[in-house]
Amino acid sequence: MKSSESFDYIITNPPFYEGEPASREEYAWKGGADSRFLRTIAREAPKFLRTGGCILCVLSSDGDVDAQLQLFVEAGCTWSLLASKRFPFERIYVVKLSPAGDNESHEA
Repeated sequence: MKSSESFDYIITNPPFYEGEPASREEYAWKGGADSRFLRTIAREAPKFLRTGGCILCVLSSDGDVDAQLQLFVEAGCTWSLLASKRFPFERIYVVKLSPAGDNESHEA
């Protein structure tokens, strides 16, 4: 079911560390047990996309990128890597996620 409000793009830099936040500040990088926050984004965000719309998502090698992408695949999305940049302690990825069938993409 589509939402009554829809978007061409949803841009997110979700918390990618698993574990329960112990303080308000930790919500910025801890997404709950079993990646609960990212699971919610993967399941709910596509409902807010217009036809042909996509989710642009920032992921980090500090998290389990393959497992995180799999959450979107399980929610019916395909993905393609738009950019990647290496930093001293991590690699950052920008990924385009689209509802299956909207665009040519990869699966995890």
